[in-house]
Amino acid sequence: MEAPRTPLLALILCLCLFLPSHLAGQQCFTDCMYTCTTSHRCDASCTSNCDTQSSCGEYGVCNPDPDGDVWIADNCPYTYNPDQADCDGDLIGDACDSVNGSYVAVGDWELCHIVGRSHLGFSDVAGQYEKRWTDQSSCGSPDKWTLLNGEKHDCLQAVWSCCLLHWDAPTCLHYLNINHCQV
Repeated sequence: MEAPRTPLLALILCLCLFLPSHLAGQQCFTDCMYTCTTSHRCDASCTSNCDTQSSCGEYGVCNPDPDGDVWIADNCPYTYNPDQADCDGDLIGDACDSVNGSYVAVGDWELCHIVGRSHLGFSDVAGQYEKRWTDQSSCGSPDKWTLLNGEKHDCLQAVWSCCLLHWDAPTCLHYLNINHCQV
């Protein structure tokens, strides 16, 4: 028999020839507990049980953002945040949460703008409405607004007259082509 050409092949051959018979029949080796530590990369490969390839991140012992919390318990695994603060309680840490806050709607949709346009032979008007959302968490995030475009109304009259067909005069004076929306 010819000698193996690489050290790895020699090791495999050696293990296969000299393993005790009760170990030789074993199909796999669970190595995540030996392979993965908090100093390993989370994408390091390991075998968590006989037929399941895993990674140190899935196994839960790596730490890509060295803040002292292992990946499985870290609420911002790729962002340094040793205090693990989460002001809105969504299990995503403040340091990496793009929406820090727990928002609820305040009130109904409110008119904030009437868009009036003149065209050749007709005009149209459409209301824009907004709803305010406030943060109910301890984050103290600023209010947010949602905009809704209302139905467009076509008229054979001028824009002002078209507006008066759908809203009263004070409303048309205040909102027609004057944008009061927060968005």
